Amino acid sequence: MRRSAILPTAIIAFLLLSCGGGNNGGGNTPPPPPPQGATFTPEATPSAPRIIVNGPSSRQVGTITIDVYADSISAPTYGVAFDMDFDPTIVTFNGSQQGVFLDKGFQPQLSYQAATATGAQPNPGKLIVSATRLGNIGGVTGSGTIISLTFNILNKGGQTSLAFSNNNLLDVNGQPLPGINWSAGKITVQ
Repeated sequence: MRRSAILPTAIIAFLLLSCGGGNNGGGNTPPPPPPQGATFTPEATPSAPRIIVNGPSSRQVGTITIDVYADSISAPTYGVAFDMDFDPTIVTFNGSQQGVFLDKGFQPQLSYQAATATGAQPNPGKLIVSATRLGNIGGVTGSGTIISLTFNILNKGGQTSLAFSNNNLLDVNGQPLPGINWSAGKITVQ
């Protein structure tokens, strides 16, 4: 009697394994969706002198990095401060990397900070950025990346504008430089 009970159990187990475990007739489970990817599209480029955002036009998976770029700056620049607004349900801030624009001449000491707004009015969709030279070393002119900003791509589709606010390019006295055009862009997640 034992032998006859084992045989049907073994046959059922064999059939389940050979059919893919009962997953809709032999393993026809649809593959998981591809991971979300993002691309960057710049706004219309204003005339120089300008601060613009450059980013990858090819699809990035996981994270996307954009560069805040100074172009044709003729006034001596000592620092930069701006907020960047974005939709935190589409991307989240991951980190930053120092650029080369403020790092010109005599290997200056530099200070770079980038973080989402905290305190009395926390805002995960507002990035507060500052970058400055330190000491009595004068300003810089020309072109180059100020700072690179990396964002995590969230696992859903959508689009978010990257928008500058509270933006200033600063001279050696901490005063805003006039006539600077600012232009960002948008991240599209698919």
